[in-house]
Amino acid sequence: MDTQIKLYINDINYLEDQINKIGLVTFDADDLVIDGFEIDNNFKKTPLPEKFPLCCQPHTRIHNNIQEWFDKFPNCCERHSKLNSKPWFNKDNYVNVPLKVNKQAYYTNEFIVENLYSDEWYSIIIDFFEYNFDSFGHPNIGGHEYQLVVSSYLHALLKNETIDSDESAKIDRLIKYFENQKNPVVNIKDRDIFILQIAFQKWIETLPDIKIFSDFKNKFSKSLPLNLYVTGEVKVNRFTNKARLTVKLLEDLVGDLLNITKQIIKSISLEKDTEDLRDTFVKIISEEHLLKQRKLFENFSKNEKKYIKILEKWLFNEKEYSKELINLYSTENIINENGTNYKKDLIAKIVETIYSFGVNLEKYENVNEYLDEEKLRDLLLPGLNASLNDLNSTGETFNKKGKTDILIQNINGEIMFIAECKIWKGQSKILDSLNQLFDRYLNWRTDNCALIFFNKNSKNVTDILVKINSNIVLHPLYKNKIRDYKETVQTYLFKHPVDNDREIKLNVFLFNCF
Repeated sequence: MDTQIKLYINDINYLEDQINKIGLVTFDADDLVIDGFEIDNNFKKTPLPEKFPLCCQPHTRIHNNIQEWFDKFPNCCERHSKLNSKPWFNKDNYVNVPLKVNKQAYYTNEFIVENLYSDEWYSIIIDFFEYNFDSFGHPNIGGHEYQLVVSSYLHALLKNETIDSDESAKIDRLIKYFENQKNPVVNIKDRDIFILQIAFQKWIETLPDIKIFSDFKNKFSKSLPLNLYVTGEVKVNRFTNKARLTVKLLEDLVGDLLNITKQIIKSISLEKDTEDLRDTFVKIISEEHLLKQRKLFENFSKNEKKYIKILEKWLFNEKEYSKELINLYSTENIINENGTNYKKDLIAKIVETIYSFGVNLEKYENVNEYLDEEKLRDLLLPGLNASLNDLNSTGETFNKKGKTDILIQNINGEIMFIAECKIWKGQSKILDSLNQLFDRYLNWRTDNCALIFFNKNSKNVTDILVKINSNIVLHPLYKNKIRDYKETVQTYLFKHPVDNDREIKLNVFLFNCF
């Protein structure tokens, strides 16, 4: 049984794009051409009657009906009329179809009678039906007419008074088979492997892009997991040796994906160590946000939302778990590492909180116009206390030789940060403000401080930033400028005024309240 398969591709870019996106390509069925073939009727049968199919009235009637259909072909129906637009189509290639329909219907009738009482009668006859139908090639020109003729024969046989109840039940079952071929119980589109592949890739993309999922995602992102799409046993036709697979319904596949999601989550746990815990925590938050965004912009079915809900709950639980561990490790750092890592993170949080306060303050011109240093500081303190857990921020707090504007300390009384608030009054006051901070408020253990300038008098903010920097670098304890936190938060390193062998970091904030 040698056949030729031809595929007519009009757009090679479409082909490449589909392979890259989902690893599967779908074509218009009419662009796929499979040659028909002659069936092997090597079984005991009555030879074709003489002058067949014009041998008798029944066969002549069948012949005339088929010929009438073929004369109209391909304009016989909407589906076949599309063949006129195909460059490969030539009606002359199908002139043998009417005779082929008659012959194969005749052989099939003989085959049914011969095998109706065999042990595997149903599977044998159905295999022969499929064998005959496939022999018309693709597009299947004549196959449906063949089915109609055989179906008519079965209906006529069922009315025969000589058949017994056992034969009648078998013939009735064969008739139902043909009816299902014309009107499948399940819509073919519901078993479309292309639709299943899209649903599978949609699930793959929904899985969080976290290390523990990466191997799974990379392995299956462009694969075609046929074992996941097929249900039941593989059926091999005894005449063609072709395997037929029953593809799952879309809703069944999504149900399987839900179970797989649960199995993956049950079998994994995040690596919890101090090295990458914070990075993992940030990644979890990002993936949780991305999943919420997907729900806004993608359409998920009711069943797909079930595995989405599982992933959301898992991400939330992991986020809470990681948060608790971060707090635990931070506490351990205070005890085991003299607070080095813990303190570094807290200083960054303090700087971030002050910056956020100032940036938001700039939005309210009518408010800050009437605020002096003390009132601006009093606005900042509640924000610091609300944002910084386990820290206490106070104003006008005595330290060393005087009362500093802002003093932040931990629960053990260790000073973490000191800041002075100033209204910008020109560059001549910069070094005075710095000396006040260094000389009056910093003790040997203090190593992070800030000057916070509020500009209420000058339009040129850039000019103020230049003046701040040009004056700061003139201080005798100045060592070097390090990377600024933001454009209006300049960061410097100084020798410590109490002990020149130690260092102190200074952040100079400028907020434009003009």
